[in-house]
Amino acid sequence: MIDTLKQRIGFNPLAWLRHTRRMRKLVRDFDASAAATAGALRFAVVVPPWLGSGVPWFSLAVGLLLARNGNNVTFIVDDLPFGNNAVRYGFVIRCIRAVFRLLRAQHAVIDLSAVRGESALDDSGRSLVERLARLNAVWELRGESVDGRRQSFTALCVKQLSRAYGPISRVMRPGAFDVIFMPGGIYGSSGLWAAHARAAGIRIASYDNGGFGASMLAVNGIACQLHDIPAAYRLLKDRSADHEERAFAIESAAAEIDRRRAGVDTFASQVKGSGSGDSRYDGAVLIALNSSWDSAALGLHTIFEDNQQWIVETARYLLENTSVPVVVRQHPAERLSYARSNDDYRGLLQRNFGSHPRLHFVAAEEKINSYALFDRVAAVVVYTSTIGVEAAAHGKPVITPSNSYYSGLGFVWRAADLDQYQAYLASAASGALAVTPAMRDDAMLCYYITQVCNWVFSPFNPADFRKWSRLDLDKLHADAKVQGALKALQESVPIAFLNHLERLAEHRKSMVSTAA
Repeated sequence: MIDTLKQRIGFNPLAWLRHTRRMRKLVRDFDASAAATAGALRFAVVVPPWLGSGVPWFSLAVGLLLARNGNNVTFIVDDLPFGNNAVRYGFVIRCIRAVFRLLRAQHAVIDLSAVRGESALDDSGRSLVERLARLNAVWELRGESVDGRRQSFTALCVKQLSRAYGPISRVMRPGAFDVIFMPGGIYGSSGLWAAHARAAGIRIASYDNGGFGASMLAVNGIACQLHDIPAAYRLLKDRSADHEERAFAIESAAAEIDRRRAGVDTFASQVKGSGSGDSRYDGAVLIALNSSWDSAALGLHTIFEDNQQWIVETARYLLENTSVPVVVRQHPAERLSYARSNDDYRGLLQRNFGSHPRLHFVAAEEKINSYALFDRVAAVVVYTSTIGVEAAAHGKPVITPSNSYYSGLGFVWRAADLDQYQAYLASAASGALAVTPAMRDDAMLCYYITQVCNWVFSPFNPADFRKWSRLDLDKLHADAKVQGALKALQESVPIAFLNHLERLAEHRKSMVSTAA
């Protein structure tokens, strides 16, 4: 019966009532008051319904922990409707309000629906709303392919985001807060919160669910798009005179790449026991795809309109202007249900190029290892996938037309316009681009700080409310990993760099112990 109800309305209301009671108990039992500390910050903590997930409870808990650390915290209940499940949205909002009734006497709370803002949008506001609506449609429909629901869902998003634009702009006025703490950065109205905070000079701290008991945190930007990585990478590079530390980072990166290549890493993105394909791929240019609807890849194109245009135009240029094979590799994680898109890349290529003898499509489920392909191909073209970092570390020239987290770090060729992009493609196909040893090392450092250090593995994460809510907030506040995250948020130091320092200290301690 419960499963039938959940399937019909998109969530389990009985579970939500249980979770609400549990959250009310956590809030009642936790004293978040603390004397303001030197350098205390004014945090705006956004609490949205977020698809009926544990996100609002995670935001609320982090806000209370920040308050316990002596920060000035204002909670903002984002209660303006979003999405096409009005029943779920309304039910979850009522649950959130039931918890906040216990907090309003001790904490500043703003209900977004009570904030009046300008109803008419100017040209820039309308452009932002329309862009975010299109990206939300890609996310909702799990891809860019034409879908009968796309037009209606996009129109609904435009209407809802237009309504939220004015109130969010009013709350995010210059000087109101030092930091905004929020989930996402693209989905729902989170893109508006980020845009208005950025315009007001308010630092954006965000988080996302990483799955597998992990979360992602950014102290300055959008977590799912790894905006903190360039800063963490440069902090690590600034210490490169310490040869032992640099060697430790590179060796750690190499070990993680080996695990991923074997398909035994935490996320198991590669198929175990897969190979490198056949001689058709020798000397090819590899086009490595993202999952188009993944928030990590949304909105980062700078030359092309979307993934489909990028894939088609890249393949077209290479087929018409070079003699090398072209391999289009679907992201291997798309073989798994949680990452699968509705985009038919094989069909897209077939419609545009037919059975071209030099064009090869490798589907997600095929037993061909993306890393093993590096041994065959001459160069790699990427949008935002981390495989671009891995390919550069492997010594392969990498070309990107996007604004990914690593595109400006010096070990890939980032194109500023279409002419430069095509020139890079031609150079890569002819073997004219060379990856230096220094570029390979830099790619390894980037991979280390991203894939080894940037994850926060802890039961206290957005997806595991049922686990961490069995603890009390005092125990969470005392947890070392939680304190590390709070330190990162308060001091604006990337969590990846803090995790590196912790790993390095443990490594040096073990070396001393071994020597003794």
